[in-house]
Amino acid sequence: MLDFDLPKMAKMMDVNRDFYYDYLGMQTLNERYLMRDGDTRVKMETPQMMYLRAAMGTALLEKSEDKEKVVGEFYFILSELYYTTGGRTITLAGAARAQMSNCFGSLAGDDLTEIFKVYADNAQFLK
Repeated sequence: MLDFDLPKMAKMMDVNRDFYYDYLGMQTLNERYLMRDGDTRVKMETPQMMYLRAAMGTALLEKSEDKEKVVGEFYFILSELYYTTGGRTITLAGAARAQMSNCFGSLAGDDLTEIFKVYADNAQFLK
């Protein structure tokens, strides 16, 4: 993570996006997902810092000339709430012991009709 230009990365953050959350959403982020100090359990980041850390963590294996662009694009998608990663990804991407194994994406709509339509249309790939 130290290979990134951290001051440049920090300029990508838009702290006003923290106001996209209502009380319960912010409380959930605070209790479950924001990184804390291992000894004191004091919160070490804000939601925007979390999104930037996750974007940086997922871009670590990108070509060096593409890393900053990828971080910027993924940070934007995450911080604008266009995409939400799995809990382990948002919590641990960019951390010392990164784990991103529970994350997957789906183009299915959020109802059973859409889910089964996508399943039926792609059944040949599931064999």
